[in-house]
Amino acid sequence: MKRMTYLAINLALSVSAAAIAMAGDVTTVDGVTHVSNGAAPSGGVHDLELEELWRRGGEDDDVIFGVIVQALADDDGNVYLLDSQLSEVHVFDADGEFVGTLSREGDGPGEVRQPFDMLWMPDGTLGLVQSFPGKIIQVNLDGTPAGDYRIGAEGAIIAVVEADCGGDNLVLGGLEVEISQGGQIRHMFVAGYDAEGAEVGRYVSYDVTWDFSDMVMREREQYGVLFNHWDVTSDGRVITAADPEAYELKFHAVDGTLERIVTREYETLERDDEAAALIRSALEAQKQQFPFEIGIQYEEDFPDVVSLTVHPSGEVWVLTSRGARNDLEGVITVYDVFSPDGHFVRQERLVCPGDGLMDGVIFAASDRVLVIRGLGDSMMNMIGGGGDSDEEAAPIEVVCYGIVR
Repeated sequence: MKRMTYLAINLALSVSAAAIAMAGDVTTVDGVTHVSNGAAPSGGVHDLELEELWRRGGEDDDVIFGVIVQALADDDGNVYLLDSQLSEVHVFDADGEFVGTLSREGDGPGEVRQPFDMLWMPDGTLGLVQSFPGKIIQVNLDGTPAGDYRIGAEGAIIAVVEADCGGDNLVLGGLEVEISQGGQIRHMFVAGYDAEGAEVGRYVSYDVTWDFSDMVMREREQYGVLFNHWDVTSDGRVITAADPEAYELKFHAVDGTLERIVTREYETLERDDEAAALIRSALEAQKQQFPFEIGIQYEEDFPDVVSLTVHPSGEVWVLTSRGARNDLEGVITVYDVFSPDGHFVRQERLVCPGDGLMDGVIFAASDRVLVIRGLGDSMMNMIGGGGDSDEEAAPIEVVCYGIVR
């Protein structure tokens, strides 16, 4: 599990074997199983009811957050919130009482700079994913340093954006930079590694060439599959959604062998003015980091798949462009749910207040969901993409909900 839709939801929902079998057409092409699903789920639409347990942050709390990008929970119900802006982890107990912080900004043992992701490492330590130089900083839950995890040859220029593990397979998404004449080649990847950092499988791989004499930054190349578009099953297999122009899930064995391709009938959604302005502002902020003039190529449509996550049962939960932008009153997001073998079995509507585009949603435990209110605005301010407005973003507020059975 990982990123903005992580750990489990243990639902008492059932779908008959007959319904699952009828959910999609199954064929085999060149040894790869293809599951073609229609536009509607075989098991209908369900509401996932929530009740508020606690909230922290916001205008009136003494706890102040920077930008919360990830959350995890342990077996005792403690919640760990990764703050990318403050470069630390806020820890709260099961009742929302503040326990303390882990790590801090810096380059020393157990310290990190602007981490983008967080995971439980195979040895039980907490791993903080630092983008550049790319590595995972490990800390024990008592706050003591537990070493670093790195990949690549000595001297390699590697950035890591996301990481997660299943079984013994530690999967990282990022890029390796190769300096070329007048520019660079950015080798984008999602790959699995063993405990020593040796690659065991590659699941996504493509190159982006930057020519500094005629530089064009293309939105599609920048975001690709590095943000929320892959996840790991409990036994280490990897599911990816690599094509922003297609509703297509690819199931890979640990060694990278493509085993299954799952599709669903879906009409691509055109970006509205609000969403177009947000992405334009974000990329314009990146543009300012270059010491020379560059062009930017924007996409006109939302990607079909916004994010995906794997439930411990093996179900695949997919957030689509319409699921994040739904206009249902009292529903923050709508998820497409696929069986472990790729059949579209139901949709889940997450019933709580919020904005699916601007608020973060994190499944942090088997019975808890966190909504990070104001995440979008805070992230835009952090990267300098707030536009021309002088108005500061409202403080982030974290609301913890329990799933109503």
